[in-house]
Amino acid sequence: LFLNILPQTIEAFIALAIIWHMYAPDIALVCSAFLFGIAYVSAKSAGIAVQAEQAANDAENEQSNFLFDHLLNIEAIQSFGQEQQEEDRFVKILTRTEHARANAQKQQSRMMLLHGALSGSLLLCVTVLTGYRVLLGTYDLGDFMLLNSYLKQFSESMSQLGKHMRNLRECLVDLQGIYEIFQIKPAQQEDAQAVPLDTANTSIVFKNV
Repeated sequence: LFLNILPQTIEAFIALAIIWHMYAPDIALVCSAFLFGIAYVSAKSAGIAVQAEQAANDAENEQSNFLFDHLLNIEAIQSFGQEQQEEDRFVKILTRTEHARANAQKQQSRMMLLHGALSGSLLLCVTVLTGYRVLLGTYDLGDFMLLNSYLKQFSESMSQLGKHMRNLRECLVDLQGIYEIFQIKPAQQEDAQAVPLDTANTSIVFKNV
């Protein structure tokens, strides 16, 4: 938040203030409208992308748990002849995992495509406006280059806003999961009348395993 999103936002507002004060307020308003659109799309698409990523993580966790349980119960599965059923279950789980991961990548690509389209539209509109004023003689070529340099400087960084917001929300989701793990209480509680176990002269021996 403080290393990516906040500095980019401050830089964008400073550039807009310079354009408003030194040039035309209408160009600054057009830039503000596009920037608010980028911020809105970033917030919406970041939430959708995080949900898709969380669904993909849940599917991968289900796959890992299935493989772990399968390895633990391999002898029972072979004894009862359940190999084909377990294979069918694993194929279904693997299919869900692949679909969830593909959906997460699709949402991420869609987010980047929307940001690129908005940033390109912003540059196109401002280029047309400033070029028309150069044609009328209101601005000279130096003004045209300066305005486009301002826009290019912060529009490229603002195009990455959705990616940074998505990473921030993913970190918050991970922190929430870690906090929930810390809140889990042990299923086995020690009895209040339990006697301390003397382990000084003890050993564990496996026979006929």
